[in-house]
Amino acid sequence: MKVVGIGVDLVDMQRFIDARYFERAVEFFLMPSEIEEMHKSRDKVQFAASRFAAKEAVIKAFPGMLQYHDIQIVKKGDKIGVQFEHANLSHSVFLSIAHELNWAIASVILCV
Repeated sequence: MKVVGIGVDLVDMQRFIDARYFERAVEFFLMPSEIEEMHKSRDKVQFAASRFAAKEAVIKAFPGMLQYHDIQIVKKGDKIGVQFEHANLSHSVFLSIAHELNWAIASVILCV
């Protein structure tokens, strides 16, 4: 396995708390299935901020162009993972997300 990119993103959750149209904002970067999961979570702001950070970290690590809707953040048991919407992308993604008080952070190592 060869590392092709590393990405990290830090998000201030206050930005989501202060969002004038929170639901419309999350539609910009979350897939419909992710929005469903957000509505099931106990903290919608924390969920949205951590997913935004994760997608930003993946985009930063990826050597080409990606958009938010090219990436889906999925739970795999107790772990969190990345699913690419384009079947021709066969990268391995190592993702870590953390949150504390008003901050969410995600780091990614992208391999082929």
